[in-house]
Amino acid sequence: MLYIALLAVVLVLSTSFATAQNPEQMIIDGDTISYTYHADHTPITKKGFGQRLDDYLSLDVNDAKRVNFSITGGPGYSPNRGWQLAVRGDMQYRTRATQTTSTPDRLSIVAAASLTGYYGIKIDGVNHLGKSHNLQYGAELRSEPRDIYGLSFASSSVGTLGTYTEEMYRGWVRYSHLVNNLFLFGAYVDYHYESAHKLDTYGASLLNSQTLQYQGLGLGLSLGLRSARKEAINRIRGVNITIEGLVRPELLSNYSATLWQVSLLLDYYQPLWRGGLMVIDIYGEQHSQNTPWILRGQLGDDARMRGYYPGRYNGNTLITSQLELRQHIINGLVIAAWAGCGTAFSKGEEFNTSMILPNYGVGLRYHLGTHSAIRIDVGFGRDGYDFILGYNEAF
Repeated sequence: MLYIALLAVVLVLSTSFATAQNPEQMIIDGDTISYTYHADHTPITKKGFGQRLDDYLSLDVNDAKRVNFSITGGPGYSPNRGWQLAVRGDMQYRTRATQTTSTPDRLSIVAAASLTGYYGIKIDGVNHLGKSHNLQYGAELRSEPRDIYGLSFASSSVGTLGTYTEEMYRGWVRYSHLVNNLFLFGAYVDYHYESAHKLDTYGASLLNSQTLQYQGLGLGLSLGLRSARKEAINRIRGVNITIEGLVRPELLSNYSATLWQVSLLLDYYQPLWRGGLMVIDIYGEQHSQNTPWILRGQLGDDARMRGYYPGRYNGNTLITSQLELRQHIINGLVIAAWAGCGTAFSKGEEFNTSMILPNYGVGLRYHLGTHSAIRIDVGFGRDGYDFILGYNEAF
């Protein structure tokens, strides 16, 4: 009995002595495992607003979260729409098919309205059906007061304009397959409804007997080469080439003829000095001769010929080209400058060099992670300027 008591005293004293020698190590009663605590003296670095915003909007490939959702919005201005308010929601998510891919699935919704009477909403998304199969989809509705200058290059250059209200509804589904991570094959279905109403006197005289409403279904095929690879913010190298053909059968529309169009896109990306990137963009459309004016190629949008009223110059043939320089400054901030030219005309118009329209401008981008950016551009053309507040790079 005395032996057992002495042994208990020795155990208590040895335990107390071990605890006094190393306060960060202790034996839990009834446990034979020694738990050791090591203090982490790594200093905590406070993240800035830009980095916190980037962390929130970015979805890392190894992120355990299945869904990442963000909302951005703010005012904007353009000469044709005036002041407007836009709200954008972006969702990046993963399914079982995309757990091992570097790019998550994406869904975007943009809603905008202005004091001039413009309003619109657009939905677009992409699902990766494995590593080389994609399914893109989208829908858009828009109502907007529009100006019309004429149906020929000569009348559009005069400057006298009419007005009307445009209503447009679109929906599309596109499937694409990337072979050897290089060659693109795709097919798509496109529904398009567009009408022009509330024409003023001059606008009605310009359109006269032209079709004021079209609705129909289009079937298209696309072939492409995709060698451009994004390495970092403002660092892309390679080329993207796409040729598309679209047919709108008479049987699937309210128009008395079958329509077709062919488009060509060529984008070349070449890194220059540190943080510098050169981009060459060439784009063209050719429409069938009997295509109604509301479906013809329109010069000027938020990507190409930024600086022209969208649709002021239109025609069965549309060609644009531009060279853009982008310079990475710090974090996600990038500045851009571009110069280019383009034209739009129809059969029967005699083409000459005076029909080549110049375009140039400057812009600012802030990249929110890998897959999205906020973009501000000011473009200048022969007839004026345009201010664009948009998302992601123009091309």
